[in-house]
Amino acid sequence: MIRRVTIGNLAPTGEGVSKTSDGVGFVAGALPGEDVDAEVLEVRKKFWKGRAVLVRDRSALRRSGPHAEGCAGCDWSHYDPASARDSKRTLFLETMERIGGVPGSAFGELPIEESALEYRLRNRFHVSGRGESARIGYFAPGTHDVTPAENCEALSEPMRGLLPTLREGIARSGGCAVKPPTKI
Repeated sequence: MIRRVTIGNLAPTGEGVSKTSDGVGFVAGALPGEDVDAEVLEVRKKFWKGRAVLVRDRSALRRSGPHAEGCAGCDWSHYDPASARDSKRTLFLETMERIGGVPGSAFGELPIEESALEYRLRNRFHVSGRGESARIGYFAPGTHDVTPAENCEALSEPMRGLLPTLREGIARSGGCAVKPPTKI
């Protein structure tokens, strides 16, 4: 089911939060202030979870480019990095106060340093398909659908360069990687 929603803020887990007549929605891949079409993946008594499938009204904080348009290995690849760091700080302080009873002022300035790109030293990939349809990459969130990882900024340049060679080797092998059923 697709539901059109407006995102008000971010949840501590990073999803966009939308308050609807059906309860609170947590939408992966959505930013505050955006109007999105959300695919509903899970419905509970008081809330539902989904993912943004179409952004109708983009936030100025949304990044563009191949990495930002859907790297399954990076939860906030679509979010401007400086703004994402500010949001992480805010979410941490809100969580500490709400759950831990510790006022945000107890943490002082709480600087958050920028992460270097290409930092992953260890990687785990998944394979799907056979022949020319073979894919190597990450599972899309909440599914077992393999999405390519060639644009992942967290992977080192040598690793990104190796992925097409690995995919071609798998394709030439004639082996078939069976895709598990999609989680709903």
